Amino acid sequence: MLTEMARGLRFPEGPVAFADGSVAFVEIERGIITRIAADGTSIVLARLGGGPNGLAQGPDGALYVTNNGGLAFHEDAQGLRVVGQPDDYSGGRIERVDPSDGSVAKLATSTGSGFNLR
Repeated sequence: MLTEMARGLRFPEGPVAFADGSVAFVEIERGIITRIAADGTSIVLARLGGGPNGLAQGPDGALYVTNNGGLAFHEDAQGLRVVGQPDDYSGGRIERVDPSDGSVAKLATSTGSGFNLR
């Protein structure tokens, strides 16, 4: 049986389940991490910008995000879809988010030929 926990999400991906029954995931179009509690209430856990599209929890409890730097979206009667790169593209990166306070640290940035570690 499936239970709907939330509506109105903007291109969610990368769910991470927590012991308290809540689930965090990125919303690529909004550039954020959202956390939905077991009762359905939601909070913005972190504002990342760009296009966060992968999320995992590390052994230290932090959330690790792959961020593609941003995508342009179009929404119509057919739904929400990617249509290219936005004017404010910010470059690919790997980020670490502390789920207790939403602080974000860049761990690596893309160079076109790979990643530079910070």
